[in-house]
Amino acid sequence: MVNSNYKLFKWGPSDGNIIYLGIAMEAVAPYPKLLGGSWPDFLFYFKSGKCLFIAEEKKLQDNGAWLFKKYVLDKKKLKKLYKDWLTQAKKIKQYEKLFNQGFTDYTDKQFYNFFLDWKKFYMKFWLHGWLPELSNWGGEKLLQDKLVSKYSDYFVEIFEALSVPEKPS
Repeated sequence: MVNSNYKLFKWGPSDGNIIYLGIAMEAVAPYPKLLGGSWPDFLFYFKSGKCLFIAEEKKLQDNGAWLFKKYVLDKKKLKKLYKDWLTQAKKIKQYEKLFNQGFTDYTDKQFYNFFLDWKKFYMKFWLHGWLPELSNWGGEKLLQDKLVSKYSDYFVEIFEALSVPEKPS
C-alpha cells in the first residue's frame, strides 16, 4: 500500500487511454517472474482521458536501483532483454499494419481473437519495456549518490551537465 506519510512521486495527470495503459499496468503483476524485481505499490488512476501515477519515491528509487545494478549494468543481460523487447515491438508493428487495414470483413469472434492475440504481445512488450522505465529511477539516484560522495561542492553543475540534452527536443 502507498503510504502518504512518505515523500510521494507523482506523474500526471497526463493524457492516457485505458486500453493501452491499462494493459501496460496489467503487465506489472507478472513482472517479478521475469526479472525478480518489481514495481513498488502504486496508485494508477484513470478519469476522463487522463491518468495519474503515485508511488512512494524511496521505494521507486530502491526498486529501480536494484534492477539497474542487476540488468542495466550487466551488458549481457541488458542485450538479451533488449532483444526480447525488440521481438515484441516488431510483432506489435505487424498488428498495427493489420489494424490499419480495418476490420470490416471480420466477424465479432475474429475481431475478439485478434484483440486477444494483440493483447498477449502487448503485455510481453511491456513486461520487457518496464525495465528501462523502472530502472531509470534507480539509475538516477545511484548517479546522484556517487556524484555527491565524490564531488559534493560541484554536484549541481556536474549533474546538470550530464542530464541536459545537447540539442532541444
